[in-house]
Amino acid sequence: MTSLAPEPRISRDHPAAFTAVGRPRVVALGDSVTVGVGDQVHAGGNLGWAAHLATALDASHFANLATLGARARDVRDRQLASAIALRPDLTTLVVGGNDVLRGDFDAASVGRDVGVVCDALTRAGSHVVIVLLHDPRESLPGPRIVRGVLARRARAANDAIIDCIGQSVGVTFVDPRDRLAAADRSLWHVDRMHPGPLGHRAITRMVIGELDATRFPVRQAVPIAPTRTSSAARQAVWLVRHGVPWFAKRSRDLLPELARVCWTERHLLDRY
Repeated sequence: MTSLAPEPRISRDHPAAFTAVGRPRVVALGDSVTVGVGDQVHAGGNLGWAAHLATALDASHFANLATLGARARDVRDRQLASAIALRPDLTTLVVGGNDVLRGDFDAASVGRDVGVVCDALTRAGSHVVIVLLHDPRESLPGPRIVRGVLARRARAANDAIIDCIGQSVGVTFVDPRDRLAAADRSLWHVDRMHPGPLGHRAITRMVIGELDATRFPVRQAVPIAPTRTSSAARQAVWLVRHGVPWFAKRSRDLLPELARVCWTERHLLDRY
């Protein structure tokens, strides 16, 4: 397992920060990363980092409300109410990646939507863990200028989320940047956008390292990654069945926007 360098902890103390939760009720919100895409390529379903966290905390109840393709506004409008109804002690959130990949990307809107979600959850008594976006420049293949645009968008989304949360209590940020080693392909799914089995478990360990161990003690080991690995042929089949249709769908709104932004940036660079 790739070693994880320590990062500054950004945490907002919850009013009950020093009250241990026996077996917490855990709810997961967000997009495909939390759904578990990349945790298993072969048949058998996805598990995901949030499920591994619930296992490690010996959760009395775990619900994964994340959905494929979810944007920040989808979490606010479609996942939040169901989460509150489940009375979670701990809620996890990964979102913003699909916003970054859309032509109408607006970092401020992402921040506001996440702020609404966190405010509602903490008022309902849940602690919230937000895993920020990793740096796509370091993991995605493709032209450097395109990766640079996506990296700046991801950074802007992260900054907007942190700014909108402000000094809210009951929120812990986990920053995976420079901690999910892009050069270590064993941590990444074949699409290089989602973590692989080892990457999902790395995120779980990052979250555990940032949580208040007094309130959320670890009671079980993080599940071991499956030893079975996907062959190159199986990965190619996955890309054809899932990756190509996704790319074609996203191309309709993302590629024109990326082309415009990249052309503008290159034009500015040529002037200096």
